[in-house]
Amino acid sequence: MNRSRLLKEIDDWAGRGLIDAAIAERLANDVKTRVGGFSFASVLGLLASLLLGAAILTFIAANWESVPRLGRLGLIGALIAAGPLIGAVLEARGARLAGEGARIVGSAAYGAGIALVSQMYHISGDEASGVLFWCVGTAVAAALTRSKALTIAAILLAAAFLSMKTNLFGISPGFPWWYPALLAVLWALAIWTDSIGARRLVVLALIHFGLHLWIDSSSSSGMIVALAILGLSVVMFALSVLRPVETETALKLGGASGFLAMVGFASALFMLHWHFGDAVGGMLVVGLIGLGGAIGALWSAGAHDRLVRISAYVMFTVEVILVYFITVGGLIGTAAFFLSAGVALALAAFIILRLEKRVAARASEASR
Repeated sequence: MNRSRLLKEIDDWAGRGLIDAAIAERLANDVKTRVGGFSFASVLGLLASLLLGAAILTFIAANWESVPRLGRLGLIGALIAAGPLIGAVLEARGARLAGEGARIVGSAAYGAGIALVSQMYHISGDEASGVLFWCVGTAVAAALTRSKALTIAAILLAAAFLSMKTNLFGISPGFPWWYPALLAVLWALAIWTDSIGARRLVVLALIHFGLHLWIDSSSSSGMIVALAILGLSVVMFALSVLRPVETETALKLGGASGFLAMVGFASALFMLHWHFGDAVGGMLVVGLIGLGGAIGALWSAGAHDRLVRISAYVMFTVEVILVYFITVGGLIGTAAFFLSAGVALALAAFIILRLEKRVAARASEASR
């Protein structure tokens, strides 16, 4: 919960008499005096660090041939070393975001160094391997400095590596089946650096792996992948609802387990819709599964989880439109398209409104 929203919650508690005015004032003062958050100066410092790093790397690349070989290595090494050192100094002075920006510049210098040194010494290899080395180096730097920004950067680089290794036209011989092991290491790194955002990103990266595994598989294997993601997402969501404390203790996702499970569920629905294509029966079954999942999520967790509620609304609306056009759309002509779309959206809005009233009533009863 961000600072402004927490202050509004404190005011609401005081207004409803849950806490007295003195406690509300003390809580508000404590929130306001806590170090953290995104100040405008810190954001400017982060942007300045990124732009400065980009300028330095561009200058080096533009004048690469005119610099002696030993000087090239020295420049790259100096930039790589300067990032963590400057970051530590800035963080010690309270400029946390600027310090993270300096570390990101060091990571960017490391990635540029991999490319430039490979070019200089004619080292063979594909771009994906270079990105993997970049990911590993960034992860090591994150572990040494306990940098949350570098942890997130390492996960994004891992996802970029996977995307570069995927074949859209069949099972590729170089597909990284060991990728989940890399994600497990990055998960441990996210725990070490105490980054909730990085842990959430690892879960999304695992869903991303499932998507690429589905793309890289045959039709029957892709069906198995989609069903596996669907089942795991349902289990994760059920645990987040039935055993919220134990699930949060195990996963440490900052209360986002339900929402991430919804993302996995929606991804699996997309795969299944794509798999069945023009098969009306299969598409209808998948659509009904999506509708049931959205209603179940809204009913079980929508009252207290805003992200789950929003994702359930979006999923429900999309599936209503799909089911409508699967069952009725084939019977209408092009001229009636807009009318039919309006009817479908109106139907979705009506059902969502009724569900929201029920969810609000349940939340009101629970707060009494």
